[in-house]
Amino acid sequence: MRRKLLVISLSTLLTCGSFVPSAALASAAANLDANVTVAKQTNDTLLSALSGPSSVQPSQSFKVVFGLANVKSPAYAQDLKFQYNADLYTFVKANSLIDGVTIIASENNMPGQLRLLVASEGAEHPVTGSTDVVELEFTSKQLSQTASGTITASSVSLGDAFGKEFQADGSTVGVRVFVQSSDGGSDNNKDKDKDKDKDKDKDKDKDKDKGKEKEIVIVELDKGQTKAEVPLSQLTGNGLQIKNGQVAITIGKSTLDSLKQQAGNVDGASVQVQMVPVADTGAGAAPAADHSAKVRIAGQVYEFSITLKKADSTEVKLTKFTEGLMLSLPLEMADKNKKLLGIYYLNEQTNEWEYIGGKVDKEANTINVKLSHLSKYAVLEYNKEYKDVPADHWAHETLQTLSAKHIVGGVTESEFNPNGLTTRAEFTSLLVKALGLQPQSKTSTFTDVSSNDWYAGDVAAANAAGLITGLTDSTFAPNAQLTREQMAVLLVRAYEYKNGKSVSANSTQQSYTDTANVSVWAQEAVNKASAMKLMQGRSGGQFDPQSDAVRVEAAQVILNLLETDM
Repeated sequence: MRRKLLVISLSTLLTCGSFVPSAALASAAANLDANVTVAKQTNDTLLSALSGPSSVQPSQSFKVVFGLANVKSPAYAQDLKFQYNADLYTFVKANSLIDGVTIIASENNMPGQLRLLVASEGAEHPVTGSTDVVELEFTSKQLSQTASGTITASSVSLGDAFGKEFQADGSTVGVRVFVQSSDGGSDNNKDKDKDKDKDKDKDKDKDKDKGKEKEIVIVELDKGQTKAEVPLSQLTGNGLQIKNGQVAITIGKSTLDSLKQQAGNVDGASVQVQMVPVADTGAGAAPAADHSAKVRIAGQVYEFSITLKKADSTEVKLTKFTEGLMLSLPLEMADKNKKLLGIYYLNEQTNEWEYIGGKVDKEANTINVKLSHLSKYAVLEYNKEYKDVPADHWAHETLQTLSAKHIVGGVTESEFNPNGLTTRAEFTSLLVKALGLQPQSKTSTFTDVSSNDWYAGDVAAANAAGLITGLTDSTFAPNAQLTREQMAVLLVRAYEYKNGKSVSANSTQQSYTDTANVSVWAQEAVNKASAMKLMQGRSGGQFDPQSDAVRVEAAQVILNLLETDM
C-alpha cells in the first residue's frame, strides 16, 4: 500500500517533538495530514550546503552530507526537500548526524524526489550555528557511458520554539558517474579517433599528457554550497582550486602530493575543502597592537578548512602548509580605498585581526594572498593618520598606503616624525617587509648586530637575500644614518631581487648638478634608481648623495619599489 505524501507541518513537529520525550516522535510521524499555518520570518544569513564526491563509479555507494550555516534562532524542526537525477542515482537511506535530532519521517515515492522531516527530541537538542545535519546515501546506477547529474536541496524550512518558520536558500552538489572504458579512457571517447592518422594521434596524446601535468582541477560551488569533496585519484595535475563566486582557495601540487602520501591508499581517499561564511566574529577588535587606526570590515568573513579523508574512513584536519595556499577574496565594497585594503586573519587567542598581506587584482576585482595556515579570514580597510603628516602633506597618501600594508609605523601611535633621519637598520627592515621576506633567527655574521636587537632577524634575512653586505665583512653599522646614495644602492638591489634579474645603467645621473659628489661605488646604483623612477633628486636639480635620508623619503622610495615593475 502506497503511503500518503507528507503534509505534516513544522508547527506539528514542534508541538509533538521538540518538548516531549523521543518516544512521542513516532506519533507525530503518523499524523501525516496535520497542516498548521505558521508565521514566516526572514533570515538573510541562513544558508544550506550539500557536499559529496564529485565523481563515482557505476554501482558505487556514496554519501552526500546536508548542512546548515548561520542558524541564529535555535531550530527544533526541519522540513527538507531534495531532488536528484533518478536515472543516475538510487536513494538508499538517510541518517541524522546530530545526537538528539531524529529523522521522524521520509517520503521517496516519486522518482528523483525526497522529503525528510527532522525534529529535536527535546528542548536541550536545538540546531544552532553551523553544522552538518543529515547524511544521504545513494547508489549510482549501472551505466553504459559517463553522465553527470546533481543532487539539490530544493526547499529548506526550519522552525523555532515559537512556531516561527525560517527559509534557507537551496544548494546543489554535482556528482558524475564515470564509466571507464576497456582501454582506460571514458567510454564516451573510446571511438573518437579511430579514423585519424596514428602519428597525429601520438602527437596529440603527448600534448594531452603535457596538458594534464600543467592543469589545475577547478571545482565551482553552487549558491549556498560551502563544501567540496574531490577524490585524490582525480588530482593528477598541478593543483586544485575550489571556487565560490569570487572566493577561491588554491592548493598547489606539492601539498596535494603530501596529502597523497598521508593517505597511503589513494583509491577511496578524498580531500574536502570547506569555506563557510561567518556571521559573528567579534570583527570590531583591532587587527594589531596599534589601536589608533580606523579599521573596518570590507567584506564577508570566511572560515576555511581542509580535511583529508582516508580510505579507511579516518579523517585528518590540516592546519599548516609548507608550500602555502593561495586565497582570493572579492573586493565587495565600492566605497573603500583599495590601497588601504588587506587580508587579515582572526587570532582566536587575542581576538584581534592580524595582517597577512594581499595584492589587488584590478581586473578580477579580488585581493590575493598566500597562506601558511587556515583560520577565519576577511578583507579589512586599515586607515592610519599621523598628527604631524596632515592631509595636505605631499606624503600623506604614501604613509596611509604603507601603514595599511604594515610596512611603516610611527615613532608614537600618533606621530610619524617625517623629517627624522633614517638608520641603516630601519631601512633594511623596511626592505624586508616590502619584499615579504621572513625574519631569520640565525646568528648574524656582523659583530655589531646582537641576536637581541629588534632588527637582528631582518638584517639576517636581508643578508641572506644579498640585499646588504655591511660596511666591512664583519660590521654593519645598524645605527648609522643612511645616506641617499647608500639608499640608492640598497633600493636597486631590492628591485633586482624582486624582479629576478639585473637592469642596465645609463647616464641619467649626468642630469644632476652635483654628479661629481656621487661616490664611484654608488654611481651605477644612482643611475639605475633614477632611470627606474625609484628615486628622484631634491631641489635645485641636485641628487644630494651625501646627505642623510629622512624618514618620509625612505617611505616614498619603498612605495616606489612596490609599484614599479620591469
